[in-house]
Amino acid sequence: VALQRRAAGGLGTHRARFRLERVEWQSQDGSWCEGYRRGERAWQGVSAVALPEPVRTDGSGVTVRFETPTRFKNSGRLSDDFTFRNLAFRMLRRLLELAHFHVPDVEVDWHFRPFLERASDVRVSRRDLRWWDWERWSQRQRTSMRLGGFVGEIGLEGELEPFLPLLSAAEVVHVGKGTT
Repeated sequence: VALQRRAAGGLGTHRARFRLERVEWQSQDGSWCEGYRRGERAWQGVSAVALPEPVRTDGSGVTVRFETPTRFKNSGRLSDDFTFRNLAFRMLRRLLELAHFHVPDVEVDWHFRPFLERASDVRVSRRDLRWWDWERWSQRQRTSMRLGGFVGEIGLEGELEPFLPLLSAAEVVHVGKGTT
């Protein structure tokens, strides 16, 4: 869908338009399959999506690894200083917004204050984060943009069971400013 939209808007300085003809995907056995052809919207031949293993805890806590640069703003400034409640709110908001905008006829329950109150009882027990900067060229602004975010790990302790599905989902959809 993103490529189809980009095709209509064009690529590069001169916004060269194109038409998406075909999309292929590689299955887990290494073979290539055609999933899209000229104007068809539905993916074909995709029998299952490989998802990460669900997050589990043995009661001693969970380690959350940020493998790609993650950007959180606190009081208008980028920061790596956050509570689990802040993280849970960002994960929950991301999932609810995706559901609201991309899942037809879904009824989203926006009343999640009690859930976040429970998140206040989970603590960040360990924080091993570092800042990682990168640059990209903005065609629209015609300048190099310096971006960055934190990478590393945090340890979580407390009653994590209600939050394990949320952590598993965030592993797939990601979280943070500029995630899309």
